[in-house]
Amino acid sequence: MVHGEKNDFKRVGIKLILKIGIDMNYTIVKDDIESIDSCPICECSEVILVARAKVLNVEYFRTCCCENCGFVFRDRRPKLDWFMRNWNLRDETQVNNKINFINEKIEDDRVQRYLETARFF
Repeated sequence: MVHGEKNDFKRVGIKLILKIGIDMNYTIVKDDIESIDSCPICECSEVILVARAKVLNVEYFRTCCCENCGFVFRDRRPKLDWFMRNWNLRDETQVNNKINFINEKIEDDRVQRYLETARFF
């Protein structure tokens, strides 16, 4: 069990401003967040807090390490439905505004990283 501070769940908007000046608001509320009470691998409930992410004092991500098996997982995270709603919102915005969301530099770096990994094996 992780002992932490009390969370003040309010309606929180996570805002992303795209380079072309379009605002993307990702709103998250208490019902959008799920918690996992034990390790998904060994079911141990004793975990070590590794990291947490907050916006306006709302903890929406928390990463823990299982004390028993060492598995690292998110024991607090937005539900899949929240991600799907917001990914669809982002996709719709990108399509409607003809935004090329592919960053050529990032993709080139990814290809190089994969090639180096393949050479290693």
